[in-house]
Amino acid sequence: MGSIKGTRYVVIRKMVRERGSVFEEQFFAKLTPLEKDRYEKATPVSQIRLEEIPDQGNVVTVAGELFFPGDADGIQKVAAVIAQENLDGIYKFLLQIPSVEYAIQRGAKIWQAYNDTGDPVVQKVTPNSLEFVVRHYPDMPALHRKYIQGFLKGMIQMTRAKKSFVALDESDSENWTWKITWEG
Repeated sequence: MGSIKGTRYVVIRKMVRERGSVFEEQFFAKLTPLEKDRYEKATPVSQIRLEEIPDQGNVVTVAGELFFPGDADGIQKVAAVIAQENLDGIYKFLLQIPSVEYAIQRGAKIWQAYNDTGDPVVQKVTPNSLEFVVRHYPDMPALHRKYIQGFLKGMIQMTRAKKSFVALDESDSENWTWKITWEG
């Protein structure tokens, strides 16, 4: 399994702290001890091994539950916020051209800035659809696949495309595929 950068911890820490100390205590109560430690100490360049992130009690799952209660897509919505936070800084210039294809192509190029495993490609491009495929990462955890789905959605939202949809095809673990469609 691969590693990711600690950026999600940094962004979630900011999101949680903006809600105040009572909310943060509720958040802490749901985290595993290791995830609480990461939440408190992670920096954007921290390396986090994906196999060390539990399925439950991790910062993304808990943020999804608390920020979007009862929403089955809470993880993806949190990831979309993280994408927008991350990409609103140094990579913002990459997303100023209002093309979904351009943004996702750039996302494939910056993959290695956030992930140390997998080879992303963009394929089957039409005027309003494409596929983002990650190859050579057969053991990508389900939680990370959901996270990537939301992250892609957040990137697309920054392009101002309308009615975007990101569907994950998990039928081939050698080629994880997110099918993306949009209008405008």
